[in-house]
Amino acid sequence: MNGYEMFLARVFFALTVSLCTTLTTQAMSRQPVPMSVSYAVGAYRASPVIYKLTINGQVLSFSSVAASGASRVPPDNGRSIVAYFPRLPAPDDTRLDIKVEWTEIWSGQRYQAKALLNEEHYPWFEGKGLRLNMIFEDHGGFAIRIISEERWKDAVTMSSTTLPTLEDYPIAFETCAPRQKLPALSEAEISEQLSAIWGVDVERLEANRNRSLPPSRCVASED
Repeated sequence: MNGYEMFLARVFFALTVSLCTTLTTQAMSRQPVPMSVSYAVGAYRASPVIYKLTINGQVLSFSSVAASGASRVPPDNGRSIVAYFPRLPAPDDTRLDIKVEWTEIWSGQRYQAKALLNEEHYPWFEGKGLRLNMIFEDHGGFAIRIISEERWKDAVTMSSTTLPTLEDYPIAFETCAPRQKLPALSEAEISEQLSAIWGVDVERLEANRNRSLPPSRCVASED
């Protein structure tokens, strides 16, 4: 190969590398940005649950305990978790396909609920992730509350001088989930699950077992 041919080969190689880099960059830029949520979970102290949360097919929380916070405003246990997950294929790429499975610790009864939320319905978050407050009630009750646009803007600008109320967190989803057609877990099975979850204070759960509950929104299923 003479010098001219070597020169052409080098130019061709450089152009090929440049083209591949450009195409790769363009392909990466077309990849959908992952979705995100900031979520907090609450339950009544007298009715704690073990739950599993899945959004868009990705498990965000597996075998976690909700044991307080349902009566607070905002309705959570004081701890929010930020999570990222893949988008659904278009045209559902703005939707959150939520699946929640839970077991009542004292009854061993198991429930499941599914919700479909669309981030386009909450433009005040500006694509930075929805703020979900998920509440477990007794007898399969479950609700998701999302902070209102007005209250969110007040929080961002720190212009509000009043304490939030439930009206500031309207319900985005609510259901009375039926019991799953599965045998209730025994006390031993519940104890085994709790022993595998880090940070669970079983004595505190027991101490709150006889606390009063608000009037039930959902009716207990008949066996």
